[in-house]
Amino acid sequence: MHLIPLTTDTSDSISHTEPTQFNTWQTSTTSQRNSPVTLICLIDLFFLNTRQGTVRDDHFSSYSPLSTLHFLNYGMAEEAAKAVTPNAELLEWPKKDKRRLLHAVYRVGDLDRTIKFYTEGFGMKLLRHRDIPEEKYSNAFLGFGPEESNFVVELTYNYGVTSYDIGEGFGHFAIATEDVYKLVEKLRALGGNVTREPGPVKGGASVIAFVKDPDGYAFELIQRGPTPEPLCQLMLRVGDLDRSIKFYEKALGMKLLRKIDRPEYKYTLAMMGYADEYETTVLELTYNYGVTEYTKGNAYAQVAISTDDVYKSAEVVNLVTQELGGKITRQPGPIPGINTKITSFLDPDGWKSVLVDNEDFLKELHKEE
Repeated sequence: MHLIPLTTDTSDSISHTEPTQFNTWQTSTTSQRNSPVTLICLIDLFFLNTRQGTVRDDHFSSYSPLSTLHFLNYGMAEEAAKAVTPNAELLEWPKKDKRRLLHAVYRVGDLDRTIKFYTEGFGMKLLRHRDIPEEKYSNAFLGFGPEESNFVVELTYNYGVTSYDIGEGFGHFAIATEDVYKLVEKLRALGGNVTREPGPVKGGASVIAFVKDPDGYAFELIQRGPTPEPLCQLMLRVGDLDRSIKFYEKALGMKLLRKIDRPEYKYTLAMMGYADEYETTVLELTYNYGVTEYTKGNAYAQVAISTDDVYKSAEVVNLVTQELGGKITRQPGPIPGINTKITSFLDPDGWKSVLVDNEDFLKELHKEE
């Protein structure tokens, strides 16, 4: 997945004339016959002609005004069912699709410094590193396992830019470790800013700590046993949690894994993902009571998610944005020069996601080996 340096998304009462002849409807087009206005007119016409005794069509020789209304209601319901069924089938697609979180993209002010902190401190591996001088940026992919199976971070350095505004909306990443205390001391020695000393959470037994990397990105450290995915959470703040849950369920096929309300701290959070949160990376959505909007800054960019069909997935997203908000920012299709098919969109809070074709993604990885 390639991040274009420092670009800003810019994607960025019914009235009618009563008909005077029954044959007018009989010779109308199919679209006219199926329109609500035409059907309303037809109901009026049947009632009028019944009163006047002027209807002479054998097909309707035994109707009454009430039976006419039943007939029309049935026709309208049939047409409505035809319209709804394709959408219902389409909305099932994300649940059947092969999906997982691939990587998160964000900008850093010194790529070598961040690589050093993540590899020596967190214990991540440098998986890919490339320089694109013609576009004046470099990027690096780091994680705890291969990109074919693990969630990774994509760090982007834009030539000459040394700092970014993280904003208020981005929350943190989380890393699971078997010894939080030991990891905190290692990170402190490397210059990490420990913002919450290790210890149990209030009212619970989980041991956590918070550390900021050299660019100010926050990482929650969670004490857990061995896990196939140590890079376990991406937290974003949202203005309407129920709306966001519906969006990620319907548009992206995620499951609500758990929801926690902490009124004493005035926040509610929801864990969303494609598998158990102890086995894979999940999206943590946090709602702070009374806060409906957050600044986004220009540091965090997007999260990438796999799909077997970018085009069908984009149709689903487009349908869901009409109901819940958000918008498509890039229509589905191949990236010029790379041919990896993607589509991108914003959720109702303005957080960007990119859907990436599974086969193309794997081809891109193997091409660079």
